[in-house]
Amino acid sequence: MTYNDNGKQITSFDASYWKQFKIKLFTLTIPTIEILKNRYPHLYNNYSWTCPNEVTRMEYKTDTQITVRCQNNESLDHVFLCEAVKHVMRQIMENLILRITSDLRSIHPEKITKRLLQQLSELPYFNINLQSDSDINVTQFIQGFIPNSLFNFLKKFGCNALEIERTSPILPAYHGLFLY
Repeated sequence: MTYNDNGKQITSFDASYWKQFKIKLFTLTIPTIEILKNRYPHLYNNYSWTCPNEVTRMEYKTDTQITVRCQNNESLDHVFLCEAVKHVMRQIMENLILRITSDLRSIHPEKITKRLLQQLSELPYFNINLQSDSDINVTQFIQGFIPNSLFNFLKKFGCNALEIERTSPILPAYHGLFLY
């Protein structure tokens, strides 16, 4: 749960904020509407409150697109998987895959291929649409769980543990969290 504050002996406000955010993500206490309803029932007493995002849907009989309010309960999973934000999450995951590939290129430049990009993209925790039980899903990955299969993938690629920790954008960001 550490945050790299450049080796300083004091904790900056920025480092404190990110540590708090990581802890809230990990403990599922990010203040979503569902959590606020439970914590402050006198303030959030309208139980019909749902996700505030608007999504585009096809109208059944006329085949026209309409924009309606998302009616799902706003849980932590839904915050990251709501139809209204899926395109943003896909872009974030694609950028993370490109960052991992770039970092791997600095270790083993001769091994970077399009096949590697495809293999990384096929891992379940980078796929917004796949919520499998066989490994961790994208929301658990965002929470900070680092799957052993990612370590094994990087080891199979030819990286040792020190290289993985030194070059991976994932491990410094999630340093100190549990392996799944």
